Amino acid sequence: MSLERELRKDWDSVFYPAPDPIVEPAPVQAPGTSQPGDVLVAEAGSRGLPESAYSGQVQAEMKSFDPTMREQAAQKLQAVLESLGVDRYKARQNAQSFIGGPSSNFPATIGLVDALANLPGFKTIIGTAMLPMYTEEGALAIAEGIESAKEGDLISAGIETAVGALNVLPGAQAAKDVGKTVVKKAKSLVKEAK
Repeated sequence: MSLERELRKDWDSVFYPAPDPIVEPAPVQAPGTSQPGDVLVAEAGSRGLPESAYSGQVQAEMKSFDPTMREQAAQKLQAVLESLGVDRYKARQNAQSFIGGPSSNFPATIGLVDALANLPGFKTIIGTAMLPMYTEEGALAIAEGIESAKEGDLISAGIETAVGALNVLPGAQAAKDVGKTVVKKAKSLVKEAK
């Protein structure tokens, strides 16, 4: 191809661009008809639902927050560590690693005391001390399970109820061991008294 032809080709494409492609308009549908693939949008408020039901944005809601005994203990331990000069992040992480909580270094938000409650030598002592916390958390999990069941989510309800029952086990085992010890001691005192 000669230089002149090459320049003319570029010249023509710059100064005489190709026409836009012809686009046919979509056929007009009669009102109230739909075709496969159409997205149907309800008119906001037509069924008495709030605007958030149509927009996909959840309305913000304020609820009172009542921390559990475990959260209160972790907050107090964090405050002590902060007063000793530990920065807030590390203080929270160390407190929750000891007591238990979302910032714990242990898996499943357990704390060191939870891990020790499962060891044979410490089970009775720590399990008994933690029994109120275990009972409260078990009751809260069971309440969440009941709420899920009311909403119709039976799978979550079953899981939360089972977790609630399992939360009470370490403390219940410790209470059983303490009860056995108390009964043995009472029997020995009764025998000595006779």
